[in-house]
Amino acid sequence: MEDFLSKCEKVPTFKEALDRCDFVVLSPPCQGFSTMNRLKGGNALENNEESLRILKVAELLSPKILLFENVFGLWETGHINGYLRPIVYGLINMNYSVQVGKICGADYGDPQIRRRLYLIASRSCVGVPVIPKTTHSSPNKLDGFGETTPYNTVSDLLKGEEDNFPETESRVMDEELVTYANKPVPTVLASKSYLHYCKNRRYSLIENALLMGQERDFVSKLTGNDKSKQRQIGNGVPMGMAKAMGRAIHEVLKWEWEGEDD
Repeated sequence: MEDFLSKCEKVPTFKEALDRCDFVVLSPPCQGFSTMNRLKGGNALENNEESLRILKVAELLSPKILLFENVFGLWETGHINGYLRPIVYGLINMNYSVQVGKICGADYGDPQIRRRLYLIASRSCVGVPVIPKTTHSSPNKLDGFGETTPYNTVSDLLKGEEDNFPETESRVMDEELVTYANKPVPTVLASKSYLHYCKNRRYSLIENALLMGQERDFVSKLTGNDKSKQRQIGNGVPMGMAKAMGRAIHEVLKWEWEGEDD
């Protein structure tokens, strides 16, 4: 990223080759903000600083819309003052309208309770995207008017996969990683896998990919060992959440694109 932005800034032909840039998505490392990373060790501070690159992207590329996604931990007071506030005011000073909010994958059909903070910055010429209404709800929060359906559960998605992967010989125990058939799983993790809801094993890489909304063959496209592949899966954005944000952006950009050549 540093190399890319440096070329944008210092090599005119490189920036010219990019042509017009309407929309940029930024999803910087979350480990330093995550409540799962209790020790905040390693390169957490360096990772956190990557969040501020959104300001350089806005300055150099001037996209019509920027979408920034990260974990809820960025909403903590220390992180608000150190990162979120400078980002918001920096974008406002560059004449962007900025909205910050929270979104949950389960509310858009993902079978996992994946909560994320989002920031959308948009130029006045395209207007402010409106986040689509949720399509799914917890059974005890259904509105009764048929506007939402119950959350998709882990068994809704993985029914029929139970016997496709071998069980572990010794008893698998981990109280923090238990899941239940009639509920969505918690956030699919990059570091480890949850316990299967009815088998003596953890979820396979394929099952975790399915929980993210990917196809079965997605895992075969990943590189590295199983640990690396789990990290790539868990660091992704589930399809329901991604589509919801994509629709919000498209609703305002489509008027800019209307009539242009494909």
